[in-house]
Amino acid sequence: MWRGCFAKMSGCRRKSGPGERGRGADIEFAEIGPKRKRGQQQGAAGHGRKMCENLPVIEVEVLPPAGQIFCAHCNRPWVPIGEPEVREEIDWQVRLVRTRTKRPKFRRPQGCCCADGRVDIMCAPVPASLIPKGLLGISFIVQALLLKFLHGMPAHRLVRMIAGEGMPLSAGTLCGVARAILRILPNGPSHSR
Repeated sequence: MWRGCFAKMSGCRRKSGPGERGRGADIEFAEIGPKRKRGQQQGAAGHGRKMCENLPVIEVEVLPPAGQIFCAHCNRPWVPIGEPEVREEIDWQVRLVRTRTKRPKFRRPQGCCCADGRVDIMCAPVPASLIPKGLLGISFIVQALLLKFLHGMPAHRLVRMIAGEGMPLSAGTLCGVARAILRILPNGPSHSR
């Protein structure tokens, strides 16, 4: 009886009946028509497509099969004309990669006796890492923390998602990373004293 009373008051009318008391007891609803679906309606003008100009562009050239761009009789190649047909779409490429860092070593040339205070063999410094000699890189750890704490993804689902990308990872490894990160943060357990 109360259903739809707050939707459109013009569709409501009062009905008096014997023995009914209270303000809402005597309201009857007139049929307004079929309820309209929510969201964009079929056939209505839209807002136009928004192409995100800030996203990087990967250009892929797709050629017809090799047999179709040669003449079937004289076997001469067809000549390209005008501008190519262009179509853009947004792709979400998420992938795990191994980053292999190579640091070549250098030594002094033969016969160099300069006393410049440097060692005889030199190598580039080790790249920055959140966990020294750790398996996971900075971007991996940041993405895992964002998924866990910003998007609220449970750890077991995160482990399954990473395994689906081809990298088996134990929940213990993720917990160890979280403990190491807590030690690094200014308000972590090691800095609380």
